[in-house]
Amino acid sequence: MSNVAVVEQSVQLPLEETTMETWIFRPQGEGAWPAVLFYMDAQGLRDELRRLAGNLAAQGYVVAVFDLYHRFGFFRPNLRTQD
Repeated sequence: MSNVAVVEQSVQLPLEETTMETWIFRPQGEGAWPAVLFYMDAQGLRDELRRLAGNLAAQGYVVAVFDLYHRFGFFRPNLRTQD
């Protein structure tokens, strides 16, 4: 099922005190697709995760990528080591 067109959308999940951005990826068209809950790593939401989630969706999965840093606003940790 590779090379299937993928639909991507960003949704704001309502939480008790805030909202959490979540990226949803799914194969284009109708279907009962199995789900993958894709947890980000320490570097947060970024293009690499978008690409990986899209690849999974192209294989026939619905993929949800959650912004676990949502309580901090827009957050990009600096994980580079200093020379």
